[in-house]
Amino acid sequence: CNNMRSSKLSYYKKIRLFLLFIVLEKILFAGTTGKISGTVIDQNTGEPLIGCNIIVQGTSLGAASSIDGSYFILNIPPGTYSLRASMIGYSSVVMNDLQVIVDLTARADFNLASETIEGEEVIVTAQKPTVRLDQTSMSAVVSSEDIENLPVTEVSDIIELQAGIVRSPDGGFHVRGGRSSEVSFWVDGVATTDSYDGSSGLEIENSGVQEVQVISGTFNAEYGQAMSGIVNVITKDGSQNYTGNLDVYTGGYHSNQSDLYSISSPFSTWQSFSDLNSNGLWDYGEILYDLNNNGTWDEGEVYWDRNGNQSWDGDEDSEPLNSDLGYDGYLGDYYDYNGDGKTTQPSPGEGNGRKDWGEHKFSPTKQGYTKYLDIAENLFQQTNFSGSFSGPIPFTGDKLTFYSTFRRYKSAGRYYGLKLFSPSGLFSDESIVPLAPFSKLSGQFKLTYNFKPGIKINYTGYATEKSYKNYDSYYKYNPDGLLWNYESDQSNMLSLIHSLSQKTFYELKFLDFSSGYNQSLYEIDDVPFKSETLSQNELNNLDLNDSIQIRSGYEIFQNIPRYQITQTGDSNYYVIDMKDQSGYVADNAFITPAWSFGNGGTQNGRFSRNTSFKQVKLDISSQINRIHFLKTGFLYKVYDMWADDKYLNHKTVGEWSVTEKGDTLGYNPIAGARIEPFTPIINPTYTSDHNYFRVKPKEISFYFQDKIELDELIINAGIRFDYFDPSW
Repeated sequence: CNNMRSSKLSYYKKIRLFLLFIVLEKILFAGTTGKISGTVIDQNTGEPLIGCNIIVQGTSLGAASSIDGSYFILNIPPGTYSLRASMIGYSSVVMNDLQVIVDLTARADFNLASETIEGEEVIVTAQKPTVRLDQTSMSAVVSSEDIENLPVTEVSDIIELQAGIVRSPDGGFHVRGGRSSEVSFWVDGVATTDSYDGSSGLEIENSGVQEVQVISGTFNAEYGQAMSGIVNVITKDGSQNYTGNLDVYTGGYHSNQSDLYSISSPFSTWQSFSDLNSNGLWDYGEILYDLNNNGTWDEGEVYWDRNGNQSWDGDEDSEPLNSDLGYDGYLGDYYDYNGDGKTTQPSPGEGNGRKDWGEHKFSPTKQGYTKYLDIAENLFQQTNFSGSFSGPIPFTGDKLTFYSTFRRYKSAGRYYGLKLFSPSGLFSDESIVPLAPFSKLSGQFKLTYNFKPGIKINYTGYATEKSYKNYDSYYKYNPDGLLWNYESDQSNMLSLIHSLSQKTFYELKFLDFSSGYNQSLYEIDDVPFKSETLSQNELNNLDLNDSIQIRSGYEIFQNIPRYQITQTGDSNYYVIDMKDQSGYVADNAFITPAWSFGNGGTQNGRFSRNTSFKQVKLDISSQINRIHFLKTGFLYKVYDMWADDKYLNHKTVGEWSVTEKGDTLGYNPIAGARIEPFTPIINPTYTSDHNYFRVKPKEISFYFQDKIELDELIINAGIRFDYFDPSW
């Protein structure tokens, strides 16, 4: 491998030249088809038969045996086939269940006997070879029939099942200990790896897969940008008959371990008083004067100084207060709220029979959130609705067929949180909601046009949309503060396969690829209780008598005016709509100790990116004789990649920068005091809180390889040229 690097101005160009000479290794075509070869001999004499016709039944593919009885058939899609060998004067032989695998040679030898009865036919079953002579590297092949029988729902599950492959928590695959970025993903013979993170850019649903091939090591010259593994997915073509399937299932997790899946409630063990005699009533000592005899303290009722000492004697001669200790959480006026020096009188909120914040103690509930992980109670934790449909396009004869797949998948995950607080810090409704929900909608549509024998045109469209949240325990009691993540992938592929002769064919393919990701929670300028400036006429259009109910305490609900109005002094008004309680919150609005849960706030980072490229690929293959199989190809790819990583900061008043001598350096818009209330702003890209790049690299490659098949030796020789221009 020779690497030559040169630089010019702000970018460099890199040329890589590879010379590969591999002995006793399997040739890898990154192809979409396989090959059948064999010999035809006379059963009685052992002599080769010349001109015997071998036909792949159900297709237009076939060949005739040569002078030495050998034959080969190229460009066969993967699958299981029946072959028919026929010749005048001999009984026909049909070989069933012959499996063709992408990039491998299926061996089918025929022994024909002289025909004794006209129309006589012999049926045999192909035997799976114990050792594939042209497979000398590590390779695993999973057919569509295997996928139907495996307990898998994604192509990624199939890959993970193969020997030597480990899947990391972030979804990347490590082949034989290599990095996840060293694996290359191919679909229908075209590289679809997302160059940003090395992931698979196209997600193919299981129902649309004809074959999955996982190869580790010993790659031929056709392959570039792969060091530890290749994953090659071949999709299905439409059939001549209308077929389809529908897959619907529900399910999820099941556990009763409340210590693992716990929810703590601040008032789960709260009691207003201790009912010592178990009569269900508060038996008064010197506690309160219950004017209306309802058993709790109401506004206006005062504490009863039974012994006349003008001080509160706590719980003497009474049933003691249990949790109803007021805002300070202590029996009596521990912090002397009114400053009278008396700490034995009741503090604010003490003995009022209401759950006040300060009296709370977080204690795990008895069942946690295990009822949400109970299949019997929550059967629809995960739901899947998927299927496929294929067949011929009406009024086109048997030339135009289609294959389509769709899938809708939703999962609540196994982590749940309690909506105790809202992002603005107000108390919420205490509903239990998923902390890591996931949903996916995907579809694939493939058209196949058999223009005429030897010419096939394919168009395939792919689309995937995902939305999900990433689990963060800090937001367990403020789930609405978690960012939503969105992924959107759309790609279109067009291919032409043209057989020039029995020995030679070429494949011309074009791929328009796009993979995007972004994070979002609210619009950038959306903040709770946002102030707007209105004129007198605009103010007159509001219903100023409107009111809303807010939850100002754990059990305190208040009706307040919906609009807060302040005159600006120039005939305008500042108006705050108190109903507008959603939006981004300043990152310093809620300061909590380390390793604790948040009681408000939002994730204020925002990251987005997109990888797109257009690719043209031409491959020409030719079996020039029984020994040499030549292949050459050309690739041209143009990228458009960008990433934007930013953080919502406080808007500031700005200030002029001056030197110690008083010389003005300039105006800095992101300096100075912060503007209150919180006004989010995205700083310019030249600051540390905002990183952005966009590049449009180009890639050109060319390769030539030869597979030399001798009787007891296979030689793969190839040369590859890569040109890369980063275009910074």
